[in-house]
Amino acid sequence: MADTEIDQKKNTQNQGASGAAPQKKKRTRTLTTPHQAAVLHALLAQSRFPTTAMREEVGRAIGLSARKVQIWFQVCPNVMSVYKHDL
Repeated sequence: MADTEIDQKKNTQNQGASGAAPQKKKRTRTLTTPHQAAVLHALLAQSRFPTTAMREEVGRAIGLSARKVQIWFQVCPNVMSVYKHDL
């Protein structure tokens, strides 16, 4: 490729990244209510790795999607272990 072709490709890529296209909105963080947290902690005590059916059932019961429940199970134990080290 010639240098001008490379420069044209860089300019095209930079134009797309510079805001010519509308940017995606940042996702809001899902905050759990005390009731939701209590139910999720109870499920955590029951099983560290809940099945898809368990996640769906609990999610319906507390008003969260199964995916949000799954993410909670991925993040919560890691956060809890950090706090244990601080004590």
